[in-house]
Amino acid sequence: MLIQNVSTFTTTKIRFTLQFKRKRSGKDEFTFALKNRNGIVMAADSRIMKDDSPVSDQVMKVFKTPYFILGVAGMFDVYRLDKYKQRQCDLISDVIAKLIAENEYESHAEFLKRLDVKLSCSCSIMEAPEYHLLFGYKDSDQYILHNIVIEHDNVRYRDEYYLQSFAFAVGMNNLVPAAICIHEDWNLDRMETIASETVRCCIEIGEMYAKPNQVGGIVHTVHLS
Repeated sequence: MLIQNVSTFTTTKIRFTLQFKRKRSGKDEFTFALKNRNGIVMAADSRIMKDDSPVSDQVMKVFKTPYFILGVAGMFDVYRLDKYKQRQCDLISDVIAKLIAENEYESHAEFLKRLDVKLSCSCSIMEAPEYHLLFGYKDSDQYILHNIVIEHDNVRYRDEYYLQSFAFAVGMNNLVPAAICIHEDWNLDRMETIASETVRCCIEIGEMYAKPNQVGGIVHTVHLS
């Protein structure tokens, strides 16, 4: 379910755009993004769960290339068939890291075509998969966040493009305030600090109130400018 809160207000010196979008994923991994006219920052925890127990607190969920950044949430298992037609499982973070290491991509669309091959195979094997991919890139001097949801039923895509200044969360978004003020002139250092501290606060809140806590581990950040 998508919840949107939008408000714009002006003071004598500062113009804020207040907008926060929440996207609940099929799993409870967490990725958070901030965007304004100076660039895009993504931050994420590093915990993945299985059967309500942490499997690892060292999983990378945000990635950076020269032309785009990428955050992932939702399903983390990617299935494939080996040469004996046996089902094998990889982490989507490992699949993405390998694709980035093996090739150079000049656009997120070019990378998505390669990743789509892997996820299409996985969707044909799994029951009700749901992958969330959050791309940040620059097009014609404008920073864009592109949210893509790859689901079951013949790999349906749900595309959403965001151009204005705002905050965006996927996964355990119920731990994040419902309205966040994003200053259009904040530099990337400040946005990176706010993004990483937001994720750390979510981890602390989860430790106090969520049993089991599905957000945890190390906080990783990437940015595009």
